[in-house]
Amino acid sequence: MSQGSVTLLDASTGMVKKQIPVGLHPNAILSDPDKNYIYVVNGNSDNISVIDVITDEVTDTIAVGLFDTHRAYIGSTPNALAMTEDGKTLFVTNGMDNAVCVIDRHKDALQLSYEIKGYIPTEAYPSGIVVHQNTLIVTNLESTGARAFDLVKAHHRDTVKTVKVYNAHHQLASISFIPVPSEDQLKTHTANVKN
Repeated sequence: MSQGSVTLLDASTGMVKKQIPVGLHPNAILSDPDKNYIYVVNGNSDNISVIDVITDEVTDTIAVGLFDTHRAYIGSTPNALAMTEDGKTLFVTNGMDNAVCVIDRHKDALQLSYEIKGYIPTEAYPSGIVVHQNTLIVTNLESTGARAFDLVKAHHRDTVKTVKVYNAHHQLASISFIPVPSEDQLKTHTANVKN
């Protein structure tokens, strides 16, 4: 399958009204403060689909991958998003980039447009985000990486041996509290993320 979809349901009947095509692996959804647009994060397409709630159509697609200039590289895995109360800035966690993508949302009388302002470094695999006042609260799934634990295994017939093993599923998550950076700080952060 070359795309994902968002299912629009009739709230009174529960019946499917429409399937709206979006990118691959849609995994998070958010509306703007005015409830005019829905933002859908597409983890396997490295982009966000923008859905107009009046027309129920995708009106824009925002590429959020760190190196995704012309879909040359896919692998940033965006997976969560948040927006400031005034609707001017959208934040997207890019799991594989270990970063938050910062998007400026311009709204004028004729149209809505978007500009990637930069990236903020996080711990390993950011997977959730909330904006509270001037702080980003970010959850990181793999903050500490694979952990060693003791595995007790039978050794021959009568002896037991304990060995240290590492498991990718034994990782410690974390929460980061990140002040929303100034424009100059964001330039420095972006350079750090790209290095």
